[in-house]
Amino acid sequence: MESPELIALSPSRAADFKACPQLFKFRAIDRLPEPSDPSRARGTLVHAVLERLCRMPAGERTIGTARGLLGDVWAELRELDELAGLDLDAEQEASWLDEADRMIRNYFRLEDPARVIVHEVEARVTHEGERTALRGIVDRIEVRDDGEWVLVDYKTGRPPSSERALGSFFALKFYALVCWRAFGRMPRELRLIQLGQPEVITLRPSEQMLLGLERQLDARLADVQSLGLADVLGVQQIATGLGDPRHLVVGLDAHHEVAGAPGVPGAGNGYRGRRCLRRGCARRRRQRGSAAIRGH
Repeated sequence: MESPELIALSPSRAADFKACPQLFKFRAIDRLPEPSDPSRARGTLVHAVLERLCRMPAGERTIGTARGLLGDVWAELRELDELAGLDLDAEQEASWLDEADRMIRNYFRLEDPARVIVHEVEARVTHEGERTALRGIVDRIEVRDDGEWVLVDYKTGRPPSSERALGSFFALKFYALVCWRAFGRMPRELRLIQLGQPEVITLRPSEQMLLGLERQLDARLADVQSLGLADVLGVQQIATGLGDPRHLVVGLDAHHEVAGAPGVPGAGNGYRGRRCLRRGCARRRRQRGSAAIRGH
């Protein structure tokens, strides 16, 4: 008997399905283009600058170097089709870049990258279970002085409220689960680095926490299957932006090749005006007073 094709899940796709199955369908199956979003694009720029900075020798990771990289990286990214739809005039672009520069300066208020032992940046992590292929890209994996390791996620959006802080760790907990299942070793710490309003939020994962997340993901899979989407969500079909699902998983003791970060979704009107009619989603939209689909 042939093994059933695995269903691929990334943190963003799992969160999409939890928030709205129709949103999940638009992004994962229909692959509709999203309108360009300046905030999301700025996040891509800041992430790319910090990625490049952390690939440098420790002594070169200075604030001057980082601020200098901002213009160079933007000159490269602005040529991508995905960012062509930003349509910023000169004054808007200058203001937009000033805000990105402020986030870079905020980063140096929170930590000295020269003291960070970087294992990898933009690291692909993958674990294939009986029914799912869990995968994602971790902004940074670092090793502490005691040999323990930390997963780091940069955030350029609004910081979470105290009531929602734990929920903001969903992606990092997802990555921690993947690493735990793939390597049999749990990260010692999960760290959110908030760059809009400088703040570092940390969480120590536990076995109970990750097992609970695993049950949640199993429930998402059951929901996918109940909606008849499983047949079109095999690992060869789903658009996770992570390339070949057989890509070598990240190991702390393995040499591996890591490609660049995925780009911002392309410009266009694919999502504009589209709304999920599911009762719960409509209710949440009214409560939030915003569109169902929002930028990062």
